[in-house]
Amino acid sequence: MSLKLIGMTSVIAITATGATAEMNFNRISSFATFANNQDAAAESSAEIISASGDGMTLVYSDSPLGVIGLIDITDPTAPVAKGNIDVGGEPTAVSVLGNIAMTGVNTSESYKAPSGMLKAFDLTTMEEIAACDLGGQPDSTAIAPDGSFIAVAIENERDEDLGKGGLGQMRGGYVVTIGIEDDIPACDTLVKIDVNSLADIGADDPELEFVDVNAAGEIVVTMQENNHIVIMTRTDEEQSNLGGGFFSFFVGAAHAQTAAPEWTDQYSVTLTPGEGIEVKLVMEEGAEAEFVWIAENGVVNYDLHGDGSGENISYEKGRASPGVEGVLTAAFTGNHGWFSRNRDGQDVTVTLYVRGDYSEMKLP
Repeated sequence: MSLKLIGMTSVIAITATGATAEMNFNRISSFATFANNQDAAAESSAEIISASGDGMTLVYSDSPLGVIGLIDITDPTAPVAKGNIDVGGEPTAVSVLGNIAMTGVNTSESYKAPSGMLKAFDLTTMEEIAACDLGGQPDSTAIAPDGSFIAVAIENERDEDLGKGGLGQMRGGYVVTIGIEDDIPACDTLVKIDVNSLADIGADDPELEFVDVNAAGEIVVTMQENNHIVIMTRTDEEQSNLGGGFFSFFVGAAHAQTAAPEWTDQYSVTLTPGEGIEVKLVMEEGAEAEFVWIAENGVVNYDLHGDGSGENISYEKGRASPGVEGVLTAAFTGNHGWFSRNRDGQDVTVTLYVRGDYSEMKLP
């Protein structure tokens, strides 16, 4: 039995019954993406969606088909197919300014050779009117509210079949900004913003996901796999970070590769297949310690537990885990920490970051 992926988009209406009534979302129609396709059986899926300036046309990215699709919602209760635009690669996102659709296009030959373009299309003529080389594989896009520039998150996604899909695969991601002139991206204004060495997790392999721009022109981008958020200006002038395993805040220079808030202790060890280690914190009852541990080049089994004062406890156990973060709260005065064992078929490096209320870290 074979299956085909068929995408749907929904049109949502926001309604209010009075001047002070709360807004509510009501589904008023849906649109099957195959209605836009010449081959109705072709694999097709709507992912990212945006709307034209007049609100009459929806534009969605269709990664499997390599197109952006257009939907006429002049009557939102009866959406009408307006056709597809071939973007010459895999569309990863689309943002619309007025009547111009700007889409990130993944043109990578392989994970080791990421590449991509930002392309702009006139929604009336459906013709390409600009193409900017991004130098890497794009993910999301966002146009500044004042229409002055577009920001692109360059992910340079990793090969999840290589080394158990862990971080540390070059090349890392970055942010691109491109000025917009007469509603068209001006490729010669492209600025590349470096976000390397900002996250505690996978510092040299930032994997950018979602980008947005606020009314002040500040850019925020998530680095999902790095457990990090970065805030910056369009011109690479300043940057803030939310991350380091847990959300904290500091300001530095985007190009200066400033460090995240420091952990009190860090311990790294390489485990051969079958080898195990235990790390404990000496803590008083009720004390809290923040932690992050990550396994590179594989996965491990772990047991977060404690003993002391004539008691013992197992807080959490896991198998084949690439890493865990959290807050350890001591149930009683004693030793509390992690036992990790490599059940993989290759060497695995485990790195633990800790900070908080403890008097000593006991190492193997």
